[in-house]
Amino acid sequence: STQSTGKFLSDSAPEYVALLEEKRVAAEKARLEAEEAQKKVSHSSNVDVPRTNKQRLAAAERQKKGGTIAFKDLDYTSAAKHFVDGLALLAGCRDLSDDADKEVKALKLALLLNVSQCFLKLKMYKKAIDNSTEALVVDASNSKALFRRATAREAIGELDEALADLKRAASEDGPFVRLRTRVEARIAQREAKEKAMYARMFS
Repeated sequence: STQSTGKFLSDSAPEYVALLEEKRVAAEKARLEAEEAQKKVSHSSNVDVPRTNKQRLAAAERQKKGGTIAFKDLDYTSAAKHFVDGLALLAGCRDLSDDADKEVKALKLALLLNVSQCFLKLKMYKKAIDNSTEALVVDASNSKALFRRATAREAIGELDEALADLKRAASEDGPFVRLRTRVEARIAQREAKEKAMYARMFS
């Protein structure tokens, strides 16, 4: 509706995105909540709420495209809104064929990776960790999910967990190597401080 669109345009704070994300996680856990979240997804005033799996998938693809455009424009809050809406749409898919299930999972993975990157840009690290973890449920060895979770974990000081993710990724690509080198250096500094502290305590 026009009112919903106005609210979307005015509510651009990261906190608003976090609220949407909490609603989406709840929708993943309960069918009724998923259907309710789907009804609240904002679309243009002349587009019906998607009801079939095919309609939901197509609408989620549109949200992905909209989020990609916003991300390229450095509007990470709007981009996250699109990706979260796309995930809410996919949460409503039911009784999928094998082929449709693969298609939904592939799109869900892409949306989760994209929204985790948005939350990294917004410095909302806990949300980035949550979405990366959810992506790893879909694809347990996904290197992008591991790298983004490690990045977020390093940012909040979860150094051992970040290093575990990087070891699990086992990638020799430049960004992985640089992040691992930084994390290992910080762990070494922490351990040196702890050793010095204990030495003073028992000297």
